[in-house]
Amino acid sequence: MSPSEIEEMLDHQPFQPIRLTLASGDQVLIRRREQAQPSGLALILKDDLPASRFGVGYRLVSFPNIVLAEVLDRPPSSRERRPRKPR
Repeated sequence: MSPSEIEEMLDHQPFQPIRLTLASGDQVLIRRREQAQPSGLALILKDDLPASRFGVGYRLVSFPNIVLAEVLDRPPSSRERRPRKPR
C-alpha cells in the first residue's frame, strides 16, 4: 500500500479503526489516531504497554511491508440506538 492511501485512512473523520496486514502475516490494529504517525517510508506505531517500565513502546512498520489496510466498522456507541431483538 502507498503511504498516501494509509494517510487518507488515518485522516478520515470520524476516525475508524484500521487493521494492517503485514508481509509476514502479522496483523496490527490501530484503534486510535494517536497510535500511528506516518514518517517517510515507515509508520511509527505507539503501543501501550502497561507492564513496561516506561509505559509506552514504539515500533516501525515500513510501508512496503504493509500488504493490506482495512477500515473496520466501529461498534455502536451506547448513545446510538440498537435494533430490538424479535421476541
